[in-house]
Amino acid sequence: MPGSVRTVARSTPDDVLAAQLSGAASYAINHRMTREQAIAHLHAITTRPDLLARAAGIIAGASKLGMCDWPTELAHARLLVAAGADREALAGWIAQGIDNVQRTWAHGPVTKPDPELVAAVLAEVLDGLD
Repeated sequence: MPGSVRTVARSTPDDVLAAQLSGAASYAINHRMTREQAIAHLHAITTRPDLLARAAGIIAGASKLGMCDWPTELAHARLLVAAGADREALAGWIAQGIDNVQRTWAHGPVTKPDPELVAAVLAEVLDGLD
């Protein structure tokens, strides 16, 4: 629209690192790396627990709503958690992943993600990791 001002979101360095972690987790699973190789692959990007949790949670939250192949994306999320994700932060990032998908589908603001859904996804991600 002529004369209007449009705000463009800019990626932060943390946004870029989280995206790289997501891609690296996918690469590691798809190339059937051993667990140790896969974790080293992720750690070559960063060992920051907050970013590992961010990538894992957004993958899990968005994928659970049917955007991707859930078993494969669950494996990606679990790998990121095994690499040292901050488990305390994981539920918040799962909710963010769900919210991202809901906002995309609704083309605007939506209600907060259902806490029971967030808890169920968190339980699936953490199942069998300890």
